[in-house]
Amino acid sequence: MSELSLTLEQCEAEIEKAHAAMLPHFVTVGIHLMTIRDNDLYKKTHETFEEYVKERWNFSRSHAYNFISGAKVVANLSTTEDKKSLSKLSRRQALEIGKTSDDPKIQTEVFDTALTVAPVEEMNPGVIRKAADIVKRPRTVQDMLAEKRALNQPTAETVALDEAVEACVKTLNKLRRQLGDAKIALAEKIKAAGSKMATMQKRLEQKLNAVSEDSVDLIAALAEFEKSWKSNRKQVDDLQ
Repeated sequence: MSELSLTLEQCEAEIEKAHAAMLPHFVTVGIHLMTIRDNDLYKKTHETFEEYVKERWNFSRSHAYNFISGAKVVANLSTTEDKKSLSKLSRRQALEIGKTSDDPKIQTEVFDTALTVAPVEEMNPGVIRKAADIVKRPRTVQDMLAEKRALNQPTAETVALDEAVEACVKTLNKLRRQLGDAKIALAEKIKAAGSKMATMQKRLEQKLNAVSEDSVDLIAALAEFEKSWKSNRKQVDDLQ
């Protein structure tokens, strides 16, 4: 029977059955609450969905929506290969996984990665967040090669790529050392050039000072000559 064709009574019967069961039931509850909400089945007895879950099931709005959100996450995780662990997932664990991303693919990767850290019974929020960090961090070529090695699936291509990456890393380190040496050499040259420029500047100042002193003597001599010339010119004028 399709969920869309279920009546309010049928949905409520499934919710009551899940409540009565000893096994985890949040997925069943969440799916049928979602059916009741999305198909407006609650309007048969109540004006709003919030009033319905409060009066019929004694659920707050947030509690009801947590059931729905948890059920959605479990549905998103349906592509995982570990169905047994998925069947043991709690509502709180599902909600924590749902916080990591809205993307079903990422949620599944987080769940599968978390299972490599701890079994589902020990999958606390810290484990789930750690798994999310691993899934979401940028993956480098070296990360992918490490994952291949961890899976014990070496191939000629991955071995060749691994060797190429190591060769590139060595070359990069060599270039870094050469760049460092070049920086040191350049700094020494700049220092030496600065010292040479300072010496040249000092010599130039000395020459300018010498020229300045010679200019003073020349000006004084010219002044003396002008004075003498004027005196002699006066004497000549007087004789005339």
